[in-house]
Amino acid sequence: MQDNKKNYTIEEIEAIINKRINNEELEEKDADYHEKSQEILEEYLKKDSNNIELLFLLGLVQYDYLYINNDEYKKVITTFKKLLNLNYKKDKVLYYLASLYYRDCYYNDYEKIIQLLENAVKLNNKDSEYWYLLGNIHFNIKKDYNKALYYHKKAAEINYTETINNNKKYYYYTLGQINLYLGNSKDAIENFKKAIKDLRDYFDENDNYWHYLGLSYEKNGQYDEALKNYKKALNINVRSELDDYFYKKLYTIKSLYDLYKKLGKNAKAIEMLEKNIEKDVSSPLMLISSEYNIFKGSETYNDIVQTYTNIIKCHHNLKYTFVVFSDDSSDLYK
Repeated sequence: MQDNKKNYTIEEIEAIINKRINNEELEEKDADYHEKSQEILEEYLKKDSNNIELLFLLGLVQYDYLYINNDEYKKVITTFKKLLNLNYKKDKVLYYLASLYYRDCYYNDYEKIIQLLENAVKLNNKDSEYWYLLGNIHFNIKKDYNKALYYHKKAAEINYTETINNNKKYYYYTLGQINLYLGNSKDAIENFKKAIKDLRDYFDENDNYWHYLGLSYEKNGQYDEALKNYKKALNINVRSELDDYFYKKLYTIKSLYDLYKKLGKNAKAIEMLEKNIEKDVSSPLMLISSEYNIFKGSETYNDIVQTYTNIIKCHHNLKYTFVVFSDDSSDLYK
């Protein structure tokens, strides 16, 4: 069978890797460059097994596989372990090994991962991705939020990396999350504003950014700004929600509704629910969750029923059936 995959020169493979370091989109013809590039590099290495530059390039191509299975993990880890023994680009090799171990759900020796990263930083403290991964481990695994804050600050300040699959566009976003969790709402506001500015550079728009910014403004007592940013998140996605360890599952529509109620703007809360029904008929039901503890007869429950009643009155020629759930019961409302 004829091999239709493109043949690459070493220079072309290096150019693709540089694009991946800069978070650039690959051309469609290069989207599946990994397999053929590995074959080519492995052939070169059969003839010149001591060529550490090509071995490192092979490791980067293997690392760049988006869907690494167990066999691929073993292969790329073997490559970087060999490079570590050869003492080539040691700080980068230490980082890639640490990153691979961190991504491997079966590997849980996090102290070893931290040690690898700390050794990488001793050799080169100017790569922001080393600091970012240290911050993630202390945030997600160690639950040491002050250390996580320190490392993420370093990453955001340096904001320069030579690693592929890097997280540059998330530096301020993650820093904002940690500041918000620690109660540093003013810092969180500045972080999320910078994160949103960075989004434009990546042609990406994520409702979670606006939701977090709204939460930061609300925690800082700037309620008008909070309302404005909750609305932006909802305009992007009516089913916008945060799902993290701190806020659990929190819908933007609930954040906006709760703030309207907190400010005594009850009519605005109902009006907002009605407006979002036009986008998603079940959107008011997002206020109901076992975590929110809303029961029949509660103010929120009554607001939901009132919202649907208002809609039905406006469209009296239509028939609506809605099922409204509470903690321990479900009621049919027609």
